[in-house]
Amino acid sequence: MMILTGNILHAQVTPDSLRPQSKYQQFEQQRLEQMQKYADKQAHDLDSLRAKYLKYEAEREDLMMRFINNEKDEALVERSEIAEKKNPIVEVPSEDSPAQTGVPEAKQIPTDVTSDEVLASEIEANRPVFYPVNAKFPVTSPFDLNRFHPVLKVNKPHKGIDFGAPQGTPVYATADGLVEIARFSKSAGNWIMINHHNGYKTVYMHLSTLAQKENARVKRGDIIGYVGSTGYSTGPHLHYEVWLNESPLNPKRFLMYK
Repeated sequence: MMILTGNILHAQVTPDSLRPQSKYQQFEQQRLEQMQKYADKQAHDLDSLRAKYLKYEAEREDLMMRFINNEKDEALVERSEIAEKKNPIVEVPSEDSPAQTGVPEAKQIPTDVTSDEVLASEIEANRPVFYPVNAKFPVTSPFDLNRFHPVLKVNKPHKGIDFGAPQGTPVYATADGLVEIARFSKSAGNWIMINHHNGYKTVYMHLSTLAQKENARVKRGDIIGYVGSTGYSTGPHLHYEVWLNESPLNPKRFLMYK
């Protein structure tokens, strides 16, 4: 009896940690340990991803600020120069590039000259004096060298005018010339530049599709593309620019004929 009582008392005071575990208890403990290791690994991976995300966000913000301030990344410039040698490109006269000075004054037309004579002289001089889209579509954003950009949310030169027109509206060449550029860019979307061979160049941006290829010769009134919303755009419209000797002019001064 004394021995039995002693064994009972010993069983009552033995800690659980010293008692032999059953196979089920061993399996459960191993499972919990594995789950804890997996949870720890997931937490570590999540922290690593969060750190990478914050790093990339900081780099993205830095690149954006460089872009906004027109700063040059020397490594990026070097890579761009190497790429340009393999596939030469022409600098996009985008809405985001700095304004240029030395803009010529508008041509003064004598009051005693008829409209037909003016039209004949302008066509002969091959100036872009026609509308690039149907004249019924309004100008929704004017020429403004200090406009608040609706996408970048900063003040940037708007070196052209915008026509609010539906998607797919035909876009016309405003004078005879040679298509120097017909391609896609991140900011301008699908865009075309026409060289009119008299110092004048015209630019048409955010097109949905291009109807002309580079080095194509076009006549005034030829369809060169269709209104779209490609690139940095908040909706379908045509961004239209007029350049003379590498300086941007207010295109509204040239909208003389429909």
